[in-house]
Amino acid sequence: MSKAATAQAPLPHSAKVADDLAFIKTVHTDTINHDPAITYIQTGSQLPGKPSLGAWLAYGLGSQNQNLPTYVVLNATWSAKRDAQALYGRLWGSGFLSSEYQGVSLRSNGDPVLFLSNPDGVSSTTRHAR
Repeated sequence: MSKAATAQAPLPHSAKVADDLAFIKTVHTDTINHDPAITYIQTGSQLPGKPSLGAWLAYGLGSQNQNLPTYVVLNATWSAKRDAQALYGRLWGSGFLSSEYQGVSLRSNGDPVLFLSNPDGVSSTTRHAR
């Protein structure tokens, strides 16, 4: 076999779906560290405190249900540090927008969402009366 016959294109089927592909070449950052770069990608700024992409989408598009959050965050953890989070709150927070636009973190242990259960010593009647 000749060299040309054995060489394959890196994406041999891309010609069939070329009209459906989008290449974004403008998303880049000048930061050399991973954390500020991730913050930049999620919020548009290297500095924390700006609304995340999810918050802007929730603000612009709204929610289909008034009783559920607009979006949820599946928050993974790793074992290198006991309390470490793989996704920091600032990456899905609402920044200067109202807190109704931030994501709601789903937890893998205990209540999936914080404050769903009544605290110890507080009945549901007492909690709803407040």
